[in-house]
Amino acid sequence: MAFHTHIAKQVAGNIEYQGRRLYYRNAVKILAGDEADVQAQVKDGALHTVDLYRNQNTVTAKCTCNAFARNSEPCKHIWATILVVDAKGFLQGKDNSDPRHLVGIKDEELEAGLTASGASTPVAQEYTRLIRERIVQLQRIAEPSREQAVK
Repeated sequence: MAFHTHIAKQVAGNIEYQGRRLYYRNAVKILAGDEADVQAQVKDGALHTVDLYRNQNTVTAKCTCNAFARNSEPCKHIWATILVVDAKGFLQGKDNSDPRHLVGIKDEELEAGLTASGASTPVAQEYTRLIRERIVQLQRIAEPSREQAVK
């Protein structure tokens, strides 16, 4: 079963509809992706960058659009990206399983949440370090693609 069917109920109906329209318009370009994370750009008037990270059964998502900035809820750009990612087989994890949860989170919320939850444990610190390291790697990979997309 496609993993987007597991998490569709976690996305508002209108967002799912709008994201599907972007998907059918081929508005999503995957910049980098594997079993654990994906970075994509979605052309919807402006270019929006979507980052998806998988940790166990949860996909954490963020987008550069204004709607996501307001409420950290999955937006149409995230949903469109999920549809492409699912079709291409990314985010299947090391055990080739489907994620079951979708969470929208901003960088500052991640840091605040880790701090507030007492995430000074070595595991939490390592997880935070790995996420930040992977973000930098994906941004370096994406730079040439961003320049080409703007042209």
